[in-house]
Amino acid sequence: MHSTVTLSSKLIKRIAAKLTPPVHVNGFINKSDEETRLVILFGNGLNDAISDVLFNKPYDIDKALGTEHQNEFNLYRMFFEGIGGSHFYFNESALIEDIKGSITLNDYCQRDHAFQQKVMAQESKEYKGKQYTFSCDYWIRYINQSHELVYATLRSADRDLYWQLEDLSTQLIDNAIEHTVELKPSECDSKNNEPNDQETTPFDIVIDANGKEQQLAELQEYCRITIDKLTDRYLKGIVSDAPSISIRCEDDEHTEQYFIFVVNNEQAAKQIHLRDFEKSVIQFESLSQNIHQQHEKVIDEFKYLFKTKMKKPHNNNEDYHHE
Repeated sequence: MHSTVTLSSKLIKRIAAKLTPPVHVNGFINKSDEETRLVILFGNGLNDAISDVLFNKPYDIDKALGTEHQNEFNLYRMFFEGIGGSHFYFNESALIEDIKGSITLNDYCQRDHAFQQKVMAQESKEYKGKQYTFSCDYWIRYINQSHELVYATLRSADRDLYWQLEDLSTQLIDNAIEHTVELKPSECDSKNNEPNDQETTPFDIVIDANGKEQQLAELQEYCRITIDKLTDRYLKGIVSDAPSISIRCEDDEHTEQYFIFVVNNEQAAKQIHLRDFEKSVIQFESLSQNIHQQHEKVIDEFKYLFKTKMKKPHNNNEDYHHE
């Protein structure tokens, strides 16, 4: 989404003056270095300054803002926190060093992969590491050339295909086997005599498929395995494709429009510079339709496999042999 709210140089100047130390700005240009921006990002004080200037009141984390005010608030946060000329921002950013050490999208993905592998190895001594393959799915924000805030997802083509297949499988399963899913509070474990945590109540997932619970579970498992196989094969097939990116808009319940940026492979990810994000996207000569066309072929294949599976409901998961 690009919000209808645009930056005001006067408001920028007032907010900058309230920060400690004050941030030097020149109109719509944030003159502070990246170190200062990252300190602001991982520190406190900016929220109060923005809330005071925009709404004439201290920031209250427990009080939700209306959509328009939230968009305006986020816009000015991005101006002071986002990196580079596009004021780029990863919603899930947790480590300053990952941002500082990443020039391109591929750099950031490699660092993210290394971190995930480290965590996996710490959790299990038997874990065997995986080599890096470009694949990502990030929520991002940035400010476009019209000084508007843009909400988006920056995603690799394999992950985009995965979620499309996941949504499709849910629809197909819902149509094939009528069922309901409920969350019910778990009962206290009487054997251990340990009461439930007062702050976090555990829940049990209760599925009612009118006696077809086993068939439902088998079909869900078949779809999971099939989706993994199809996306893995697709990922291997696009590694050597010409670098490309596709962009689409989707409706969002909280915003007017939401952008999905789909990057096909590692070579394309190397051309996307985080600090000049919008310029990097524009520099691709033309927005690719190949990704969409490739996805449609795999989606049609999944529909066919699902239909075939439904004709043979007792087949097990080893029935999938398509190469």
